[in-house]
Formats: sequence, structure tokens, C-alpha cells
Amino acid sequence: MGSYKSAVLSPGEIEHKKNSSISLVLGIIGDVLVWYPIIGIAGLVLSVLALIRSNRNRLFAQQNGVPENGMNVAAKWCGVGGVLVGGILAIIYIIVFIVLLLIAIGIIEYTGK
Repeated sequence: MGSYKSAVLSPGEIEHKKNSSISLVLGIIGDVLVWYPIIGIAGLVLSVLALIRSNRNRLFAQQNGVPENGMNVAAKWCGVGGVLVGGILAIIYIIVFIVLLLIAIGIIEYTGK
């Protein structure tokens, strides 16, 4: 039978992995939700939270001498992507809403052609 070495993690490494997992889940959910017009705001908030948590977790790892893991890096980039896409889409939705509001009020005339 093959033998394997089980990795014994320090409390700092366990905390870092746990926070990395939470940040990654927030980032992925945020990335999915930003594409929907109304709940995209929640996606934007989750993406910002993922970005903040992953940056704090990175500082935690540096202060405790824990090596950075890939989940935390992925969480950071999921957060960045969600913030960028969510911000751009929010601006587009706001512009569309303002134009439709101006059409409804009668300031802009819509000819339908």
C-alpha cells in the first residue's frame, strides 16, 4: 500500500484557508449575481465584500507567516471582476432608467422608428 504524508496545518493556516474559502464563495456568488438587473446590486456588494475579505486575509497571512494560497488569490480576482462588471452594468442600468424616465415625462420624444 502506498503511504502518504498528512499535512498538519497550523492554526494560522487553518484560519487562512477558512477565510479564503469564504471569500471565494462570496466572489463567485457576486460574479453570478451582477449580471441580473435588480439583484445585481447584491452581487456588487458581495463582490466588494470578497475583495475586502481577501485583502484582509492576505494581510493576515503576511503577519502570521502563512503562505498565500490560490483560493485567496482567486477570491481577490473574482471580487475585482464582480466590481468591474457590476459597476459598468450599474451605470448602464442607471442611464437606461434615466432615458426611459425622460421619455415617460415627455422631455424626450420617442418616435418608435
